[in-house]
Order: sequence, then C-alpha cells, then structure tokens
Amino acid sequence: VPAGHYKYEKLSGWVRVQRKERKKFREGRQASISEERIKKLDELDFEWAPLSQENKDEAWNERFEEFAVFRAKYGDAIVKKNTRLGSWLRLQRAEYRKWKEGKHSSMTDERAQKIDNLGFDWDPTDRLSM
Repeated sequence: VPAGHYKYEKLSGWVRVQRKERKKFREGRQASISEERIKKLDELDFEWAPLSQENKDEAWNERFEEFAVFRAKYGDAIVKKNTRLGSWLRLQRAEYRKWKEGKHSSMTDERAQKIDNLGFDWDPTDRLSM
C-alpha cells in the first residue's frame, strides 16, 4: 500500500497501525492486535517490514528489470518523467550524484555498472547544453 497516496490514505494508516501494534505485541507490551489477527494477516502474506534491506534490494531489481525491458523495446533510455519508471530513474540520478560526492546513498558500484551497461545518461542536462 503506497504510503501517503490519497487513494489509499485510510488503508495506509490501517496498515501502519497493524505493523506498530504487532511490534508492541512481539515486545510483550500492551497491544490492540491479537496473535489470531497476526496469524490471519500472515496467511495473507502481509508485509510486516516493507522497508527491510532485502525488500529494498528486491524493489530496486524489479525497477531495473523494468528499465532493461523498456530499453530493449524502445532502443533508448528516454522515459517519461511522470511514470513509475521515470520517477525511479530520477531517483537513481540523485543517488548517483550523492554517491559520486561521497555522501550517503543507496547507489553502489554494482548498481551503477548495471545501469551504465544499459547506456543510461546520468546527466542529460550535459547533452542539452552542448
């Protein structure tokens, strides 16, 4: 459930509460969630820790694969800004800049190389200023 998305605002809040209450329950603190409800949510494959590193890596790889398919299909890396893939690529550029400046970033050598191998333009403004 996308956090903060206006269409899912109530559901997003409910999900956040379930995660918080489960954490309290597991810590032995008073919580409004029962073991039975936790089991029911587990049966639905409820994602208790969506921001774990494993999940972040999985999400990154999914977007990368989406980009690779786009690149193969269209022969270029020009993606509309207002799409999920376009947003992801903008984020990669920002993370790449931070990484190059020695700042904390989710970019790694491996990720940068994978994106480079698809002919990605890290700074398209350089191309425009020629």
